Amino acid sequence: MNDNFDYGKSAELYSGTDAVRRGFLRHLRFSSSAKAIQFAIEELPQELLANVTLVVNRQTFRAEAIIGLYMAAAYPLSRTCC
Repeated sequence: MNDNFDYGKSAELYSGTDAVRRGFLRHLRFSSSAKAIQFAIEELPQELLANVTLVVNRQTFRAEAIIGLYMAAAYPLSRTCC
């Protein structure tokens, strides 16, 4: 995992078609990547996480990386999951 990840950078989440069918937006913008990661882990149904892409500063992160960023010691928000 990238030890220099900046959780304060703005971020976007893109969801797959299953998420759209279930009423979740296809594209969401967040003021910080920490908030986007929190939404992906804590708000999305976990079966939809596999089809989510996090984009931060032109870098993309898929489910496994998003979980890793959430579980990292540097994650700045309180966790309510996992």
